[in-house]
Amino acid sequence: MPEQDPEPVEITGEEPQTGSAAIAWVRRQLEPLVTDRLTLFSGLVAAVTLTASRYHLSTGEYRRLFGAPSTPDIAEHLYWFVGSFALFFVLPLSLARLFRIDWRALGTGLGDVRYGLKATALLYLVMLPFVVGAAFSPAFASHYPMSGGASASLRTLVGYELGYASYFVGWEFVFRGLLCVALFPRLGGAALVLQTIPFAVMHAGKPEAEAYGSIVAGLALGVLAVRARSFWYGALLHAAVATTMDLAALATSHRLPKLP
Repeated sequence: MPEQDPEPVEITGEEPQTGSAAIAWVRRQLEPLVTDRLTLFSGLVAAVTLTASRYHLSTGEYRRLFGAPSTPDIAEHLYWFVGSFALFFVLPLSLARLFRIDWRALGTGLGDVRYGLKATALLYLVMLPFVVGAAFSPAFASHYPMSGGASASLRTLVGYELGYASYFVGWEFVFRGLLCVALFPRLGGAALVLQTIPFAVMHAGKPEAEAYGSIVAGLALGVLAVRARSFWYGALLHAAVATTMDLAALATSHRLPKLP
């Protein structure tokens, strides 16, 4: 039988004292959280995996481990993308199984398929003009695709985009699965705002317009995940938008690889 959702954690109005009284006060505040395995699991796993990714999953880390490629290729980005899929998706699901956390509580099911697909298509169409328009901006056209070797050939580009899509599966699982679908029953609408904060911070270094746009996108993707009861539709939307941006940037800068 699935566990009954615990009551939301409430901080009492009493003032903490010093010494043993303060320790007792802290224990009373934390006890509901400690007994809520799903909230504790989701928060800690998201925090640890996001931190680990900043240190161990980047093109710079690939170069440190394997050396810089002599010519532009996609290997360093595939290291980042596939490694992120393993860290953000495979590892958390393995830990959830170990700690007997129901995967469905993390948003891994398909949920409301009809709503999810319709909302994903609608949001994609809404974002499409902005994505295509941004591709004409030098800041975006020079930034995407992130790998200079992605346009070497059509086969290379397809491999790069498939790796990129796997990255968004892991990315969306952390933000919309662990931090949104799992926490929404506990935190309500606050979960939508809370997951948007680290999501926006992780866009630091992107073109400025994209970084600010990630705040709106994070809220929209959170609503989509909660309403559809699944993170998969956000992953599909995010991957579709990112691929469109890459293709549009290549087209506007005349870098699209030729068909064989």
